[in-house]
Amino acid sequence: MARRPQRKKRPVRPRAASAPRKLRALQQELQRNLLEREAILNNSLVGIAFVAADNRIKWNNRMLEQLYGYAPGELVGEHAEFAYPSRDAYYELGRAAAPVIKSGGIFEQEVEMKRKDGARFAAFVSGKAIDAADLSQGAVWVVRDITPRKKLEAELNRSLLEREALLDSTLVGITFAADRRLLWVNDTFARMLGYQRDELIGQTSRHPHARKRRVMDHQIAALQ
Repeated sequence: MARRPQRKKRPVRPRAASAPRKLRALQQELQRNLLEREAILNNSLVGIAFVAADNRIKWNNRMLEQLYGYAPGELVGEHAEFAYPSRDAYYELGRAAAPVIKSGGIFEQEVEMKRKDGARFAAFVSGKAIDAADLSQGAVWVVRDITPRKKLEAELNRSLLEREALLDSTLVGITFAADRRLLWVNDTFARMLGYQRDELIGQTSRHPHARKRRVMDHQIAALQ
């Protein structure tokens, strides 16, 4: 009786052989995601820093270095005090920020900062803890240069003061009203009606005219 030919057993591939490939794929995906996020952060228009619990910079984007005038990588490991005009200014902001950060909120404030060359600039800073329940994980801080806005505000304020000085020096009464309510009057107009300027602001435009008529009627009666 003829024997059936025996089938060759297929070699069993060890399942563990695919594990290194999966690990490499995960590592490559993680690296790609990190590079994408860093590219986004480095192209941000604001300075961003991850500050450790010891108040030293653990990571920062390129814009933060540019804001303060530092070379790439120069800020890593620096104590956050470097950004302030003085130690007192650093501690003052720290005292204001601490309760907000500890409560899990976002701290925001306009402050004066210092560049590497000693030049000062106006900045808007905001900070938030990575985990308010575990402050040892550090916090993320964002810094925005608001010098252009501050200059514009100063110019606008100066223009308003110059305009008001000019209008107050005229010999005629001038008012600015909207919806029949007085929003601004010059000193001459207030004196003409016997009011203080603050008394007229917010009044309807009919109010001062009624007072003016009463004053004129009183003067006419006195002459009769």
